[in-house]
Amino acid sequence: MRIRLDDTQPLNAIAGQMRANGKGIVTLIVPGIEGQDVEIRLKDRHQITAAMKSTIQSLPGVAAVESV
Repeated sequence: MRIRLDDTQPLNAIAGQMRANGKGIVTLIVPGIEGQDVEIRLKDRHQITAAMKSTIQSLPGVAAVESV
């Protein structure tokens, strides 16, 4: 799952959704300096569900949630 953020405000809420270990790889794309994006791949794998993706997508500051 790839999560594109407009800002870092929703990071704590996203972390709260990542409770269960699983097979999913999660990548966060956050805005960097001078219009560049920073891509961060989480070390652990997580269980990813449709409900979790929907919840994360609805958070303020989340621009997009993509399946990869």
